[in-house]
Amino acid sequence: MTDRQAREDKPAQSAITAYQGLQTAELPYPSGKFPTSRYSLVAMQPKTGRKHQLRRHMHHLSHHIIGDTTYGDGRHNRLFRDLGYSGLWLFSNRLSFVHPYKLQSIEIDCPLPDRWKRLYQLMTWN
Repeated sequence: MTDRQAREDKPAQSAITAYQGLQTAELPYPSGKFPTSRYSLVAMQPKTGRKHQLRRHMHHLSHHIIGDTTYGDGRHNRLFRDLGYSGLWLFSNRLSFVHPYKLQSIEIDCPLPDRWKRLYQLMTWN
């Protein structure tokens, strides 16, 4: 169903996301009133499936996802674009679900894309 076809009178549904900080980094670039910018690598697991759930939850916590032009922080998005790291920095390395017809468990693992490997080097993450 597209947004145009969505019912406007539909009651709000719960949305649950588990998250865990994995690594942090501080870059020598000013951010607002701060002389440096701090970032975190975060693992997130949506327990429900709502539209823009991960992006909205991180926005609510003021831990915006870099490159998110709807829920993100424009200052950080511009900084990353200027550094040559454009696009949304949200990546799924594993997807698992039960097939709706065959009722089989499906797991899909994805390798880390090259653009993420470059970002890991910038942040000195392993």
